[in-house]
Amino acid sequence: MTRLVKLIYSFAVISLLFSCTTTPPDLGNVLHKGNGAEPQTLDPHKAEGVPASNILRDLYESLTEVGVDGQPVLGAASSYTLSSDGTVYTFTLRKSARWSNGDKVTAHDFEYGFKRSIDPKTGSKYSLILAAIKNAEAIIDGKKPVSSLGVKAINDYTLQITLNAPTPYFYDLLNHSTTYPVHK
Repeated sequence: MTRLVKLIYSFAVISLLFSCTTTPPDLGNVLHKGNGAEPQTLDPHKAEGVPASNILRDLYESLTEVGVDGQPVLGAASSYTLSSDGTVYTFTLRKSARWSNGDKVTAHDFEYGFKRSIDPKTGSKYSLILAAIKNAEAIIDGKKPVSSLGVKAINDYTLQITLNAPTPYFYDLLNHSTTYPVHK
């Protein structure tokens, strides 16, 4: 083959290759994210494992979240106070927080979520994470009613959590799925 024929042939092959490619469709504001294995459930209080946790972190907002430096930061809560004895956390929720249907996320949703998570009937494998909360272990053991859990909605935007004793790591636990609110 002459040089000119080789050049034309190469150009034709390259043109053919480029003509076979297509531009991906515009999908708008859609995040495509690989998750690995399929989650067993997306119930925040029954979920186990990384696949479910990855999705749940995108679907729910807890009282605290993990900041860019790995430290806890406020999430659905706009502020909190801790009693002088270190046993009572009082969270003020952001009034702008909404469920996907537009309903307000309230302290009642968090109270319901905590109590659902600790209820033995729910079957949460991680309910013991909440053992620092007043009466949690007795509820898990079936010795006290779920209503006695030390979590109470004071009003729509104020949630109070009472602990058995000062628990320095408790604030860090509040981003776990056992603490996610549930729309009753």
